[in-house]
Amino acid sequence: FSESERKVLFCILDALWADVGEKSAREMAAAYDRQDVGKEEIVAYARRPASSCGKAIEAVEAKVGCSTPEDIWELHLVLKALASRSGCLALTGKRGPIFRLQASAVEDIVKSWVLSPLAPLRETAKVFKLLVGVVAMGAAPGQEGVNWR
Repeated sequence: FSESERKVLFCILDALWADVGEKSAREMAAAYDRQDVGKEEIVAYARRPASSCGKAIEAVEAKVGCSTPEDIWELHLVLKALASRSGCLALTGKRGPIFRLQASAVEDIVKSWVLSPLAPLRETAKVFKLLVGVVAMGAAPGQEGVNWR
């Protein structure tokens, strides 16, 4: 991915990656009484953005690399459009690039695509949801998922 495409991916991944919130993170830390990791480290880990999850882009690149050349080309086309003012405006109704928008606005955009009457937008939303799952697993094919430890 180009640098602007990576920015778009991180922006969307971070917007779709649920922050469990302070209370839930503290409850998780209390439930996992570990001697090797402090409570505050567990809280910080639970609240980190997707872009901080290990090698997020490498995992996404590995997953995308399993796609057909046409699908890869289409994903690059969407990412490039979202990285530009006019392309973002055409796809979202908001001036871009998308990574300049607030996370809540980006989340709303992707949610609106899920229900869009336009099949390409619905498919785009599905792709981004899938990529969040790839990051959550935290590993490229054949490697242990760091987020499952």
